[in-house]
Amino acid sequence: MALILLVSFIGIPVIIIARENVSAYYFVSSGLIFVICASILLLIFAPKMKALRKKKLRRQSDTSGSRTSAISSTDNEGIRILDTWRGQAELEKEVANLKALLEKREQSAGEERHNSVQLDNRNAAVFDDDVSGPADHKLKEEITKSNSWESFQRIIKSN
Repeated sequence: MALILLVSFIGIPVIIIARENVSAYYFVSSGLIFVICASILLLIFAPKMKALRKKKLRRQSDTSGSRTSAISSTDNEGIRILDTWRGQAELEKEVANLKALLEKREQSAGEERHNSVQLDNRNAAVFDDDVSGPADHKLKEEITKSNSWESFQRIIKSN
């Protein structure tokens, strides 16, 4: 407020004096508006920039121990570089846990595929037992190609 008052005490008389010269009037009024707006914006943003600079310097002094870096993501800061052994160890532990989880999922998927193949073979054996005789040769080929219980039932009902 004091800066705005000081600028007004100097700027308003100069505007009154330069009222007849359009170029001078425009220059002084533009300068007055710029100084007032810039002072308000500096009062808002200068403390924030100073606090960010202090935080950055503090963070650099905290992590100046080791020079191996790893990437980590946090909720409030986004992706940042970790320069500590503890951070790197935590990330390596997380990677190992994720690899173990991936291996478990791949094993369970392989077991499901194996069980599915066994079920298909069992169904094919049942179909072979149900269809017998020389007249049913075409029917047996159709069932073997489709290899599903619904198509087998549909074919049996149609005969």
